[in-house]
Amino acid sequence: MSVSVLYFPSLDFRWVRYEHEITRADILAVVHRSFGSEIGRAGTRSLIDMETVETVEITFSDMSSATETAVSRLTAAGKRFRAGCHAPTDVTFGISRIYQTLMENAGVAETLVSRDREAVLRFLGLEALPDRADGVTVL
Repeated sequence: MSVSVLYFPSLDFRWVRYEHEITRADILAVVHRSFGSEIGRAGTRSLIDMETVETVEITFSDMSSATETAVSRLTAAGKRFRAGCHAPTDVTFGISRIYQTLMENAGVAETLVSRDREAVLRFLGLEALPDRADGVTVL
């Protein structure tokens, strides 16, 4: 699996970090673990970090299915959240814009897609990334 999810309780922040590739299995695992557990549902701010992604092997249908599941779980929990997508390449930027459109149209998230990590962190109200050692592993 090429994805990890850390939750930082003191910051109410979730860091989803994809490495090298994004697959259908990865996005489904993130949705089920991030929105299917108490700790996963706790974070209202998320960084979706695609800094090292080189390959995206998902379709619009995969993204649509994953966001439908996330929307359903967020709606059932009465939650809204902010998601900042750090998408430095054309392909990660494009797939992030699809995610942004799906989530914002559903009314459960405010999102920002940017090639600039600092802009994403500011959007999430963070000055810097927290130390990974302080996070609780969700995935």
